[in-house]
Amino acid sequence: MTGLKNIVVVIALICSLLLATADGQQPAQTPFQVVPVHPGLVDQGRLYNTINSQVNQVLAGTQSLDAQAPNTLALDMQPQTNRQLLVSWYQGYRFAQLTQPTSVGEISANRISFLEDLNKKCRSQEVHDYLVGDVAFPAMQAIIQGNFHPVVKYNAILIVGALNAEESIAGATRLPPVPYAPSLAVLVQYVQDDTASDALRLGAWIGVLRHITMDSYNTGIQGQLNTAIQDTRTIPPNQKLLIYNQALTLVKQSPPASRSLEAHTWFQRRALDVIGRVGFIPPDSDVVPTVSTIVANDQAPLSLRLSAALTLGRLQYRQSGVGLPAGETSLSLGDLAITICKNEFQRVALAELKGKGPVSGDSGMGGMGGGLFGGGSRLTPKKRREVNYSRQLLVYQLNHVSLGLGNEQVGTAGDRNYKAASGVISVANQNDLITAQEIRSRLDEVFEVLKDPVREAENAQTNSRNKDEEKPAVKAVDRDLLIENVREKIQALETYVAQSRGITPDSPMTDAGDDADTPAALPGTGDE
Repeated sequence: MTGLKNIVVVIALICSLLLATADGQQPAQTPFQVVPVHPGLVDQGRLYNTINSQVNQVLAGTQSLDAQAPNTLALDMQPQTNRQLLVSWYQGYRFAQLTQPTSVGEISANRISFLEDLNKKCRSQEVHDYLVGDVAFPAMQAIIQGNFHPVVKYNAILIVGALNAEESIAGATRLPPVPYAPSLAVLVQYVQDDTASDALRLGAWIGVLRHITMDSYNTGIQGQLNTAIQDTRTIPPNQKLLIYNQALTLVKQSPPASRSLEAHTWFQRRALDVIGRVGFIPPDSDVVPTVSTIVANDQAPLSLRLSAALTLGRLQYRQSGVGLPAGETSLSLGDLAITICKNEFQRVALAELKGKGPVSGDSGMGGMGGGLFGGGSRLTPKKRREVNYSRQLLVYQLNHVSLGLGNEQVGTAGDRNYKAASGVISVANQNDLITAQEIRSRLDEVFEVLKDPVREAENAQTNSRNKDEEKPAVKAVDRDLLIENVREKIQALETYVAQSRGITPDSPMTDAGDDADTPAALPGTGDE
């Protein structure tokens, strides 16, 4: 999960994890607050359409904030300026909708719709500044501090974390958005508040992660900007250090009595994402052994180990003057890759036992029944879904290991194709580098067999200059053959890891036990 792409996908899941705890913190006899919708807008009739059109004109900058509005939402029917109309519209309709007793999905949709007003419809920086600082920010704080439903408060703090001082700029300039600085102080307040509900603390961590992520992007473009602009686009170092320390504390914590292991793991993964995005390692910090221990802990949830591996790949070891035992850490990442694959082997075996594996009429010869590229794959839709699921899941999870390992430097600084050394490999000494490179090489072999040969051939044909050349014959790979190919490569990796530790590996390779952390769905559908 970097952490930001899949936030929207998992809102319903996170709310379901937190509602029991959050609701338990509210007095049972006290009803939740609801902001009434303006009576003239409830039916979304003529007045709604008229005001909505006028608001869009103000957002577009075709009408000034202080001009008199042709229509009014004042309950006493007194004239309003466009500035006053915006307040009435957003507080009396858009934000009121957020508080209504409706579905989680509708509340989330209303939140997203408001943010689109800011980053898509609004073309006036003056209007944008007014909406963010004078309308949305105080309104969301009031909801967060009030007696509203936990889902409502969760969406309010998500809005706080998503507010921008400047929206992204497209075109030749291509600048990322600048998050609204006052929001960060509120978010940090809630990640530090042990008495706050889990719903608010989780929403705060999501917002903090966004601020830190945008900061890393804006820090990366500082050389293109003048000093005055730089100072407005980045987080002050002392505030960044405070966030870093809070995240590291959370990573080390055991779940409190009121929080499930699944929810606590999600918290810890966001904290790891924050640490990775911060990048630098403060003096005397124990972040490297802390994160490395999680990667090596086969009793930790797989999702947490994946996030820890990704964090290892993002830490700035050289810039911080910090090293790590690269050889042993590389072997731990190899162990993690082996666990990932064994879990998938077991999941597939269990699915076949339950009748969800090979369809009737299978040849039992793995991929030998596959079709040829050019004549159309003979994999049935079900079999293609099966193999694609396994392929996507393995690639997704193994990518975390790959990024943790990192790569050696490519080219020289200043060259067009220059890539800085990264991950564990970036700080490996000569002996450890041999181990890390072996793990890297064997992992790359796994990625190679995970490629879809039919798609690769199709892409090659598409990119070929000779469009009339005969299409090559390529066998489609079904799930059985894919698993067989991956098993062969991962067994070689397991043998290398075991021998590096002076252990004789089991033969033949055994799959993970019945209690393995086997994912039940694709990333983004539950575990993320």
